[in-house]
Amino acid sequence: MRHRSDLSAPSPAGQAQASTGTEQVALKILRLPATCAKLGTSRSSVYRMVADGTLPRPIKLSKRAIGFLEHELDEFLRTRARTGDSLGGSPHV
Repeated sequence: MRHRSDLSAPSPAGQAQASTGTEQVALKILRLPATCAKLGTSRSSVYRMVADGTLPRPIKLSKRAIGFLEHELDEFLRTRARTGDSLGGSPHV
């Protein structure tokens, strides 16, 4: 997984981009409600996954606001789909 240190300065249009080798990824920050909707999980589950290192750490936007980089969430979901892991802990059998 890429790290935030790979981020370049904002482009002239004001939209930051991340470099993944030869491709450029436009950065989009999702606030917590949108992150929960994208993952299909609760706020507490998101915080738990961040705490145990399962989910990438959020970006602090202000004193009381955080956001997640959408491309990191997309990579997280792709990895989960490949491995078959469930998001919420124990799988349903």
